[in-house]
Amino acid sequence: MAPYKSPGEDGILPALVHHGMQYAVTPICKLYRASLATGYIPLSWRIARVSFIPKPGKLDYTNSKAFRPISLTSFLLKGLEKLVDRYLRSETLVDFPLHPPTARLSGG
Repeated sequence: MAPYKSPGEDGILPALVHHGMQYAVTPICKLYRASLATGYIPLSWRIARVSFIPKPGKLDYTNSKAFRPISLTSFLLKGLEKLVDRYLRSETLVDFPLHPPTARLSGG
């Protein structure tokens, strides 16, 4: 993640964790392990600030479809999501795919 991306409501920038990694890695690992073991996501991680960005080229901005929502969520939640996603894609879904592989047609 980019170091100075807009923080979520918790105010934690990725750069803060990166620069203090030697102090932060152990507590963050404990938080992540506890969250996964209990199935509980801390309340402060669940808060999102949503900004609506106007889509370019729209003639009428009174319609909600003329905007793109951007959710600013906790950097710590994003980190946990990335770890779970990486695990599922590299381990679980490799061994237990959601659907059987289909034969590819050779182009030609």
